[in-house]
Amino acid sequence: MRALADIGIVALVDEATGYQQFRARDELQRILSAYVSPELLPWAKRFPDVFYEELHRVWGWAYKPGSKNRTAYIGKLTNSLIYEKLPPGVLDELKRLNPVDPSTKRRKTHHHRILTEEIGHPHLEKQIVSVTTLLKISSNKEEFFTHFGKAFPPGADDLFSLPPPDDDGDEDT
Repeated sequence: MRALADIGIVALVDEATGYQQFRARDELQRILSAYVSPELLPWAKRFPDVFYEELHRVWGWAYKPGSKNRTAYIGKLTNSLIYEKLPPGVLDELKRLNPVDPSTKRRKTHHHRILTEEIGHPHLEKQIVSVTTLLKISSNKEEFFTHFGKAFPPGADDLFSLPPPDDDGDEDT
């Protein structure tokens, strides 16, 4: 766990400073090998029903307990709220190892079956619990996004998607 924490801290500092471009390729491989399993693990329920129940409630959708029929948007939300908060590169590797089947338009398996039991699953579980808690305390999706933004501030990569500041040379102060 200490080695993973060190790798995670180095990765965060590199990302914040822009140094990740120059980071050795083996650093990313070490992170991926800590999170991504070389073999498909047996299926186990990782996302509790309360996660989907609260997600539906906050988005204002009807929830049918026991039903597996969900809008495809649930998958996009799950990627955004859960998997994108794993270390950089992990979701991309999961998508690479678990591509969408063109005929069914679905992935062949669940992403969580590709995560490692030692590091990937515990991090996934913590993220699910955190997001579920934020969903429970939110009345609607706007309130949820406010809470989510405080709990998980945008990463350095997100800053580059913002428009550049308006710099006309005048100082307002």
